[in-house]
Parts: sequence; structure tokens; C-alpha cells
Amino acid sequence: MKKIKTDQKKNRKVRGPRVSLSGSWAGRKADPKKIVRHGEVVFSVFWDSGVPGAGAEYELVFKWRDSYAVCLSFDEPQGPYNSLAQAVRAAELNCVTEATVRIDSQELSSEQIAKMLRCTGEPPFGLKINGEVWLVTEKKKFVRKVD
Repeated sequence: MKKIKTDQKKNRKVRGPRVSLSGSWAGRKADPKKIVRHGEVVFSVFWDSGVPGAGAEYELVFKWRDSYAVCLSFDEPQGPYNSLAQAVRAAELNCVTEATVRIDSQELSSEQIAKMLRCTGEPPFGLKINGEVWLVTEKKKFVRKVD
């Protein structure tokens, strides 16, 4: 019979050394560049300043396995993040202005996205969320446009 080593003072099992499982993903965080390279886009913001030279770009959130990374048009990939909401807020992709044209997500409904958003521009203006037209009111509230 195998004898179990115990701590004599507290009469409990003594843990052995931690074993690293080579190639195992458990407990490891992905590098943001790896998430962008291997992942898929799960959230995007398209903005257009409307001014020549100032630009128009996509800001993207990628998911790979259970981690998220943000790829901004002007910076290196950021992350990893544990949730899509955490990634969106960390990169301030929830802050919209008149330049924000469209926001799309595979993981969130338009209502969930609208609840996350903050207007940092001068309302009123409109934008598309998951293909639906939404308006930002004078009081900076997001409401779906009714036909």
C-alpha cells in the first residue's frame, strides 16, 4: 500500500510539485498578436470623419479560444481580455461620435450593444448597429429608429 505524505501539524495531504503540461492551453493567456492572427472578428466599429485626409477606419475585436484582443487602426493589438465587453470598454470602442458609421457584432444583439454605448459627440446623429438604424437623441440616449 502506497503511503500518502501528510503535514504532521495539520494532518493534511502535502501537494507535490506543479506539473507543466507542454502544449496545454489551460491556465495560459494568449498573446494579443496570436489572437488577431488565429482568431475571428467578433466586434467591429467603422468610423468615417468625412474630411479628406482625416480618414476612415475599422476598429476590430478578435476572439480566439476564450480570449479577446483589440486591433486598433493606430496601435498594436491590445489584450488579452476575458470578455468581449471588457475588450470593448478597455479600448473605448463603446464611445461613439458623429463619425461612427456602424457597429457590428456576432456575439451581441443590437440592444446589448446600445446599452454599452456612450455618446461622446454632439447629438443628434444616427448610426447602424448590427445593420439596424439607431439614433442618438439630444439627451444622448440610443433609440432604434422606427419606420
